[in-house]
Amino acid sequence: MDYLVHILVILSIQIILVASLDLVAGVTGMLSVAHAAFLGLGAYTAGLITVRLGLPLPVDLIAAALLTAVTGWVMGGWVVRLKADYLVLGTFAIQITAFELFLNWSEVTGGAQGLRGVPRPDLPGLGPMNTPGQFLVLAGPIAIVAFWLCFRISASPFGRLLRLVRDDEVLAMSLGKNSLAAKRVVFSFSAALAGLAGALEARYLGFVQPFEFGAIASILVLAAVIVGGAGTRLGPVAGAALFVLMPELLRQLGLPGPAIGNLRQVAFGALLIVCLLWRPEGLAGRSSRGDSR
Repeated sequence: MDYLVHILVILSIQIILVASLDLVAGVTGMLSVAHAAFLGLGAYTAGLITVRLGLPLPVDLIAAALLTAVTGWVMGGWVVRLKADYLVLGTFAIQITAFELFLNWSEVTGGAQGLRGVPRPDLPGLGPMNTPGQFLVLAGPIAIVAFWLCFRISASPFGRLLRLVRDDEVLAMSLGKNSLAAKRVVFSFSAALAGLAGALEARYLGFVQPFEFGAIASILVLAAVIVGGAGTRLGPVAGAALFVLMPELLRQLGLPGPAIGNLRQVAFGALLIVCLLWRPEGLAGRSSRGDSR
């Protein structure tokens, strides 16, 4: 039973991550490959606040979200001016820079060994969240609220502006809309949610390791958005579920850990090709799109 609840906890964290990138890539049309950088920044922020400073929940979650939001706002100042291939390269530069900082700033991040001993949160009335079931009480509601916020933004007038910018930015600007400001806001908000997901991951796993936040991680999250259904209502849930369940299904075959990681990348690549060729709307499909796009 604990195993199934553990899967639900990981799924909750991944829903936050995939839904936040869907706002940028699916709704706004900005193909960012820097999301693992924001995930890692949130994880290290929460880890350092709890391990080095001993501050309790929710200080670590709030700090992680705020720091990644500010970072996303600053980086977004120049990222949103880039188009197409240059946008991908620009966000890739952010990703590579962040990974090198995580890996080599050993005085702060612990270097290749990472940051260990991150404690589980302690909620009044519930005590330490030492079991997956207890942690799900925290991660589950946060995931639901984050997903709801992303959905409401997508369905709001601001979301319609983002879709207009995605489809025809020149038209949006001709109507007097500040497309750069809109993209910068959503980029910052998306980064904040990714940082929140990273903080939850650090608190749940009890350690932060830089190799979890490399370029491959960012590409896999983007693949989850596309395969699940970019810009659709249930796309983030479908993509996150596939992202989480695929390694678990491979594990049932009795494969060793390294092989599972490599096969997951191969499987996601194959699914991405299939979706691009025969199912460009993703697994969520047209039936989930409704008026959300």
